[in-house]
Amino acid sequence: MDRKVRAVWIAISLLCISSIMVPWLHLSGSTEFTSGKPERTELILEIDVDGNEVTQEMRIEQATPFFMWLMVRDSVEENVTIEEEERSGGGDAKNLNNMRAFVMITVFSTALLAGFAALRGGMRMRWALSFWMVGLLMFAIGVPMAWMMDMGDSLDDGLPEDQGPGESFYHVNSNTGTEVIFIGFEFHFQGNGWDLGMVDEEEREAVKEAPPEDPENEHDANIGWDGEISLRYGNALTIWLTIGLLLALIFVFERTNRPEKFVNEEE
Repeated sequence: MDRKVRAVWIAISLLCISSIMVPWLHLSGSTEFTSGKPERTELILEIDVDGNEVTQEMRIEQATPFFMWLMVRDSVEENVTIEEEERSGGGDAKNLNNMRAFVMITVFSTALLAGFAALRGGMRMRWALSFWMVGLLMFAIGVPMAWMMDMGDSLDDGLPEDQGPGESFYHVNSNTGTEVIFIGFEFHFQGNGWDLGMVDEEEREAVKEAPPEDPENEHDANIGWDGEISLRYGNALTIWLTIGLLLALIFVFERTNRPEKFVNEEE
């Protein structure tokens, strides 16, 4: 085997291993409260997903209205049953963990094939390209879909549950939109809802039946929000695309530098 080809196979094997050590996905999101008690507060969230864990960082800008909202509102979730808490808890990452396992199998299999090719002196390119294509689909589609499925339980009509009381909202209206951006997607959402914790107890049943009149959005209980979430691919996808380019170079090199009968046998 040509030394250059052997070196490329070794590089492919090393790149496969490195792809599981770098971020797979990066999510950045922000939600600004546009009306109600927490108006002007902005919640900013940063999440990174890799082969081992999900790291999360959250910060609050203009936090005073948000914390005042939490302090002055009444808790109306005391009667939630244990079964409801368990059912609404979500919190696990079952889909993402399963997808991680499939990705690991595919990546390590590709690395082993590349290492075997470097030692043995060649292999059937269709095997390597097949594993690479499966890995590409997982990095580009499988991982984001699995993660978003796990995140679905933590979203309530565009208002993340961990950003404020969610069980007490009634008459929630929301609008969402999606657009494709460079190496990722962006989601926009806005909406409003009535927080029973900010309504006098004797008026709560009436609010449950129909939202009060508030044309100017001045009522403290009429909570509005506007935000966006940006989901971008991490360096893992870039590395995987580089591996595909190297495989293509090997394929072209062997096509142009080997006798035809050997090329046909390899295919």
